[in-house]
Amino acid sequence: MFQKFTEKAITAVKDSQISAIELGHNKIYPEHLLWALSKKTNELGAKILKMNHASSDNIKEAILEVLKDKEVSKPVTSVLFSNRIRRVFQKAYEIASENGNGFVKTEHLFYVLLCTDISGLDKLFNQLYLDSVKVREIMKKIVEKKSKQKDKHPENTETKETDDKYNHILSIVKDEESASVFSRAVAKLTTSEYEILGTEQIMLSILEDENCGLADTLKQSGITSDSFNEKLKQITSRLDEYEDKQIIFTPNALTALINASDTARELGSTSVKPEHIVLGILKSKKGIAYKILNELYPNHRLMEKILKPLEKQMNETPVILRFANQEARRLGRHTVGTELILLGIMLQGSGVGYTVLKDLGITVQDLRTVTEQILGTNEEYIDKDITYTPRAKSVLEIAWKLAKKEMKVKIYSEHLLEAIVSLPDSLAMKVLTGLGTDELEIKQGIRNKIKS
Repeated sequence: MFQKFTEKAITAVKDSQISAIELGHNKIYPEHLLWALSKKTNELGAKILKMNHASSDNIKEAILEVLKDKEVSKPVTSVLFSNRIRRVFQKAYEIASENGNGFVKTEHLFYVLLCTDISGLDKLFNQLYLDSVKVREIMKKIVEKKSKQKDKHPENTETKETDDKYNHILSIVKDEESASVFSRAVAKLTTSEYEILGTEQIMLSILEDENCGLADTLKQSGITSDSFNEKLKQITSRLDEYEDKQIIFTPNALTALINASDTARELGSTSVKPEHIVLGILKSKKGIAYKILNELYPNHRLMEKILKPLEKQMNETPVILRFANQEARRLGRHTVGTELILLGIMLQGSGVGYTVLKDLGITVQDLRTVTEQILGTNEEYIDKDITYTPRAKSVLEIAWKLAKKEMKVKIYSEHLLEAIVSLPDSLAMKVLTGLGTDELEIKQGIRNKIKS
């Protein structure tokens, strides 16, 4: 269900988990969610509560009284969802769907907590001396009014990005190279007390496949299923899995898998392999699996060891992106846009993409000149990690889809070039238009080269 929550709503769920742990409760109740939401001072629901003398501090005091029988004597390190909070999530989803929203937002959670009997918060409201009738009337008007409005940016963008990320994760889970990894990881999840898949289950599943080359590479570094399991037994809290935002998996597992998906594309692969998943965990630099890997092999060269066998299988795409990164440094920038991927295709010096551009009379110098006119240059050295603009990421995503459609196992320069021209508002197309060429010429050139 959480894949249909906006990131703000997911954050509220995560905060309610932390609230339960802070108060010494081993389950999450609607009271914890209300307290977490009341701290979001920019939210209308929180403002309504405060106007009615229900501040976050007052709510905390009331919760301690109402849920005093829920406290446990030993320190709480992990919590589960109560049946009451599950009903709240389900009702919020139903209300969002009825109102024509694709995603559950924070106002839907507020609405269920304040305006329905499902949450069972009457005792808390009495403790707060809250005029629940008055609060319900105000909250109903807000939700009904918002349901009639068309979603505007950035909320619409937020939900789209959430949905896109979810689809990316689904593609990884279903991918032939990684499907068995997740089958084993889910099996491990069902035998544990946890309900959300984390990096530790994914990592352990990879390590147990002793027939793959990756397991041998990790074994040489002293990382085996036994050593990982031994470290895992010492972990008593899952809080390291909740440092960011959650969709289906724990937030850090989601981050690691999105990194894995991005890494596969950057390495020119049309499938996400277990190697990419481990690289994604290492790139995220957080979560239980990362902590254990860092303890078992602390010299920070594990990523290099995993990349080495992959480099033998690399094609032109990683080379193109490496040139794009170099051009960004040359221009004194730390961001790669579509224009620098275009320049990378020319600098790579071979492949269909390069040949098509060359036949159109385009040179590296031409591209550099127009790019510098648009971007300018910076003499200062930029000591930052290179990042990709959203449109540059879109180019990689579109190129990946084009390669998959052609049943290719790798992304080639022609896929990158065709992806570029499919984004008419991109900076790369502005550069190409400035050099006197257009989308039709380039697409026809690609078709001609592939046929010949």
